[in-house]
Amino acid sequence: MPLQENGKIFKSLDETYNRFTFLLAVGLMYPNPKTDKMRTAGLCVIYLLCVPMFLILCNDIRIRQQNNDVQNLVRQVVIFVALMFANTKSFLTIIYKKELREIYDSINVDYAAFNDLPEDFQELVEDTINKSKSLETVWLAIVSTTGGIFPGSALLLNVYFFLFTDTPRRFMLHECHIWNLTPEQQYSSPVYEIFFLYCCFITLVIVLGFSGFDGMFSICMFHLSLKIKIIMKKLEYVLDKSDLAKTKANIAQILRDQSEVYNLRDKLLKGYEVWLVLIFILSVTQTAMALSQITSSKQMSGATLSFILFGVTCTAHIYFPCYLSSEVTHTAAKVSDVLYSTQWEDISDTSIRRSIMFMIARAQKPMVFKAMDLITFNMEMFMSVMQTAYSMLTLLRK
Repeated sequence: MPLQENGKIFKSLDETYNRFTFLLAVGLMYPNPKTDKMRTAGLCVIYLLCVPMFLILCNDIRIRQQNNDVQNLVRQVVIFVALMFANTKSFLTIIYKKELREIYDSINVDYAAFNDLPEDFQELVEDTINKSKSLETVWLAIVSTTGGIFPGSALLLNVYFFLFTDTPRRFMLHECHIWNLTPEQQYSSPVYEIFFLYCCFITLVIVLGFSGFDGMFSICMFHLSLKIKIIMKKLEYVLDKSDLAKTKANIAQILRDQSEVYNLRDKLLKGYEVWLVLIFILSVTQTAMALSQITSSKQMSGATLSFILFGVTCTAHIYFPCYLSSEVTHTAAKVSDVLYSTQWEDISDTSIRRSIMFMIARAQKPMVFKAMDLITFNMEMFMSVMQTAYSMLTLLRK
């Protein structure tokens, strides 16, 4: 991989992922000291604009509960929780802005340092960044498609019934009772048009809320895995039997790199642990509710397709953090094996051998992601979430 003339190929986090910066900025998810006040004010405005929808959904839930309409009750709860979670994540970026900013600043420092690495190291960096971008693209596509299916299906049904049937009718983006309005009043102009556009705005808030914060977590996790891989790459050159002073300097650098990895892991847990606990709860409940909507539908419709995609999104929402956490744990576990294979036992200097043994012992401790010391994120937890969601589904179906 040839270097550019100025020797710089890796830019800052903002520039590296510039294709996603717009979504992060519009979604008010990216902590920036220069825009903190404006971002906080913008979030408050968005939340206030969402309040009418919260009230409408609460009123509809009350009506469904009184009528014992479990199917539609679940449908309203699904949207209510999704909207609440999107707003909550936005405010988490304010509450944890210092921690998140430290994470992003440390990544920027690493990117600057990557430009001075040998070419084979830079290939590893570029490969990791490309994988990170690919996963980000997949997640944005899933969220955007799921969000877009709600207004898209409503528009298509409106066009179809007005152009190809003898009984034209209107379809809401999300069917619900609007306070004391009768169905005739809800579907009459201009109430229908205003509420349809308002629902489109709510959909946009949910899509942006689910894209920025989650996307940045995947970028950070890939970066953590990359730092571990760079350590393993450095271990190939750590021992120089002809120059013990150089060997000691190499070991000292790797020890610093190990400390940076653990510090970054701790910062990630501190900045994202509330979110991790929330997505665990959300994924279990939302997946079960989405499946209940799908299985209760007797025939395929726009609403059924919407909830199929919603169920896929809920599954991906918990799968990606579990997969990335497991990937980091698996990668970190290889460090001790690589260290042991460096032929350190042939070194006569006892201080070097002692340092190597210390590094091996440190690397043998599993690097796990345990949110709030309660929930360990790995693929085993993903399977547990799916099993719990299925158990909840059976309860909702009874």
